[in-house]
Amino acid sequence: MGINKKRQHYVWKNYLKPWTLDNKIWCKRKGKIFNTSLDNVGNESYFYLTKPLNKDEQKFLVDLIKNQLPQENHYLIFQDLVIYCGFSDDSNQYINKNALEDYHSYSEGKAVPLFNSLYNMDCSFFSDHDSRVFFLHFISLQYNRTKCIQERQKLAIEKLKPLTPPELVGKIDLENVFKAFTFAHMTNAIANWLYCKTKMFFLETDYEFIASDQPLINIHSGSIGSFDPVTQFELYYPITPKLALFFTEKNYNNYKLDVDNTLLYNKMIFDYSYENIFALSKNTFEQFQK
Repeated sequence: MGINKKRQHYVWKNYLKPWTLDNKIWCKRKGKIFNTSLDNVGNESYFYLTKPLNKDEQKFLVDLIKNQLPQENHYLIFQDLVIYCGFSDDSNQYINKNALEDYHSYSEGKAVPLFNSLYNMDCSFFSDHDSRVFFLHFISLQYNRTKCIQERQKLAIEKLKPLTPPELVGKIDLENVFKAFTFAHMTNAIANWLYCKTKMFFLETDYEFIASDQPLINIHSGSIGSFDPVTQFELYYPITPKLALFFTEKNYNNYKLDVDNTLLYNKMIFDYSYENIFALSKNTFEQFQK
C-alpha cells in the first residue's frame, strides 16, 4: 500500500515548472500577489476522492450514456467508467482516497518526455500512433481534472436538478454521478475530437504567456457560470512562458505572436481561470486589473 496523499494537485506540478524561478512561482489569487512553492498551489485535500455509485446512480449514468451519446463512443467511455467504479467500490479507503490521484501521477510520468520534446518544438512523437493517442488523452485529462471544471459541473447540476426523473429524486446524488461522467465521457469526447479532427500548432512569443489553474481553454467558451451554447471548439494550451500549443480543425500555421496578441491570449487564460493565475515575473500581473 502506498503513502496517503492528502494534498492532491488538480494542476500538474510539472506543467507549472517552466514558470518557476528558484523553485518558486508567482501567483495571483483573489487580488493578492505572492511568490510560493508549487506545493502550495493548484491542490486540495483529497480532491480525487471517489465515492461508490448506488444502483440507481449506476442505472441513471448508463442510461444517460446509452441514450445521449453516440454508440461508437460507448466502448471507451465504459472502459473508463469501469476504472472509476473500481476505485470507488473498493473496500480499501486508501484506494478510494488515492487511486485516482495515482492514476494521474502514472500518466504524468509517461508525459514528461513528450513535453520535453515539445519544449524544443519537436512533435515527432505524433507520428507514432500509441504516443499520439496517449498524449491527446493526457491533455484531455488536464482539461477535465481541474477545480474550475468541477465548479462548472456543480453549476450545471443545479440547472439539471429540476429535470431529474421524479422516481429518482432523493435516490441519486447528481454530483457523484457527474464526477464519474466527467472522468469517463468528457475526457474521451475531447480526446476523440483532437485525434479525428484537429491539427496541433505552436504559438511563440517574445513576451510572456501566463498560466492558470485551468491550463487548457476553449477560446470560444464562456467563463465559469456561462451556459451559452458553444458553437466552436479550439484549444489553447500555454506550456512555457514563451510557447503554447493550439489545436484547431482549421488550416493554420506555427505563429509568433506580437505583444497585442500575447496579451489577448493572456486575457483569455485570466478570464477562464478559477482562482489562480501564474507568471514567471511579478510585473506580468500589471496587465490585469482584476
